[in-house]
Amino acid sequence: MTGPGDELNRLLAEEITRRLPALEAEASQASARDALGSLKSAAALARHHELALVLTQLDARLRAGDDSAREAARSLLRDVPARLARGEPPFETAWPVPPPGLEPSQPDPRYRDEYLAAMRDRLAELDAILASDQAPEDALTHAYRSAHAMKGAVSAAGDDTMAWYCHGLEAWLKAARAAESAAPALITELPRHRGALSLLLERPRDALATLRAAADPAEPHHDAPPRSEPAPASPPLPEPPRTDEADEPLRATLERVSASWLFERVAHGTYQLAARGERSVTILMCGGDTPVDRHVAARLLDPLMQLVRNALAHGVEPIDERRRAGKPPLGTIALHAERRGHQLRLTVEDDGRGVDLARVRELAVRSGALTREGASVLHDDELLALLFTPGITTREGADLLAGRGVGLDLAQHAVRRLGGAIQLRLRTGGGLQATIELPSEHGSGKLR
Repeated sequence: MTGPGDELNRLLAEEITRRLPALEAEASQASARDALGSLKSAAALARHHELALVLTQLDARLRAGDDSAREAARSLLRDVPARLARGEPPFETAWPVPPPGLEPSQPDPRYRDEYLAAMRDRLAELDAILASDQAPEDALTHAYRSAHAMKGAVSAAGDDTMAWYCHGLEAWLKAARAAESAAPALITELPRHRGALSLLLERPRDALATLRAAADPAEPHHDAPPRSEPAPASPPLPEPPRTDEADEPLRATLERVSASWLFERVAHGTYQLAARGERSVTILMCGGDTPVDRHVAARLLDPLMQLVRNALAHGVEPIDERRRAGKPPLGTIALHAERRGHQLRLTVEDDGRGVDLARVRELAVRSGALTREGASVLHDDELLALLFTPGITTREGADLLAGRGVGLDLAQHAVRRLGGAIQLRLRTGGGLQATIELPSEHGSGKLR
């Protein structure tokens, strides 16, 4: 008996075989681009996320005018149909060894320093966990949450390579927490992964070479031809205003940014995530001129990005599904900011499928969060609030978008540290609205 995964693998193998001639040197540029676009979508549909990731990078190279991406793609795909036919994964490698052809990604240079600073803060969190006297199980739980938050930050910046490593680290930490003894993983393995993250951040090409060298040299694997430059960067985003330390009167004004500073960064990350998750969306922004404390805006980036990830992963449907439902093929995610008295309100809305409340009720009972009797009397808003419970997720299987069941909990935690809260509600006509409310003023901007 074959399952849906077997059928998807068969279709993917057939699509690769059919499309390979379009990657020959004599084929047109247009046919090669069409082939790579189709293949990366087919790989994502079959849930072979590493293959989809590398094909996405090759597609970007080809569209940027690098014709060597054709031969790299042919080399990458040469043995994949036969492997899939045997029930094997596309590659012989497995995390933390990089898949063949994976290259460094480059965040937009105009906010690279900002991204590096945020990631160094995340790495400092891991250092604090490693230096603490927590029980190993608790330390790994905190590291798991930190890795999930880190994945959100790197995805927003468009760092696909770091996102790949963080996704694998999440899975490893989840398994380590469930192991009979978490101490060996905490003492010997987590410091190694922390070192790999640091090297991927500062010298990504060296990091990938080091990770590949750790593989068994007897294990053959083909690699795409090396390149000297990272994958093309996305269009630049506006920089936040900078303060002049010597000008205190001006400093008070420049400690504020507009909501558009925050929204532009979230939109940038959203389009990156949508492409990898095979979604087609447009981002609408309203209230972009709303002033936001600069430090608050920086701390809101992670939770706001997580809410958008949630909309992409659980709400906005694939194009074919939207068409069958009579919806426009292009999904919509709306970002809105406003001040209400002394409160700042941010909303994220999508026009997707909404939330299956019956499934949420069942998951809450299955997880032990509620008894069946207790779950049966909850109202819609109370059921939606259960989505903030760690481990409860309506997504089948985890990927680079979602599926661990910790994202909303982390978002809520970050907003609560700012003195606010997040509320979810179903939208009339379909979709979900997430609202962040928090105090609009934080004195000098120094948060506790």
